[in-house]
Amino acid sequence: MKRFPSSPAISVSSSLLDSPLSPAPIFSNRRGRIIAYSRFRSLNRFSTSSAAATKWNSTTNAIINQPALLLMVDSCNSMLQLKQIQAHLTTTSLITRTFPASRALAFCALADGGDICHAAALFARIEKPNNYMWNTMIRGWGKAKQPRVGFSLFGRMVRERAEMDARSFVFSLKVCEQFSTAFEGECVHGITWKTGFRGSLLVSTC
Repeated sequence: MKRFPSSPAISVSSSLLDSPLSPAPIFSNRRGRIIAYSRFRSLNRFSTSSAAATKWNSTTNAIINQPALLLMVDSCNSMLQLKQIQAHLTTTSLITRTFPASRALAFCALADGGDICHAAALFARIEKPNNYMWNTMIRGWGKAKQPRVGFSLFGRMVRERAEMDARSFVFSLKVCEQFSTAFEGECVHGITWKTGFRGSLLVSTC
């Protein structure tokens, strides 16, 4: 019997704290995709060919042992579909893991078919949100034209000493652009000086 080569290993840098700053295509092996899909026949099949459905998504390397679920999250285009997947993630306890939770959160907060309020409810149940999740929520509130909520979340991030990166400040400054005064933006810029991020190319161009 002819043996098929196993799927190539996918790795992630430990410095990302298992955070998918840019999730990559889950499969590089067509046979692997067929096998993974067959394991979840009970869930609705979602189209993976629509570019519009994945505009909220970006690319990275990540370890994931339930690739079909992540493929479905990255290809769903409505909250109804997302909630079906979330229910499965919950019953299998995968929702407690960083990568699956962050993908569901990203769809709710950033996709055109998402729901920022549902994202907020999901975020509130995450015991220790990582840097990517904080950034996603700040960006999501900005997209929803709710700058005060986004700015407040940035303030909470500072108070709780949550891990930050350059994107934390970029998304917060973009939120501040929606205010009628410069006060909020000046506050964020002040924190970039204190934390040493002022020299970051991403932050300096904002």
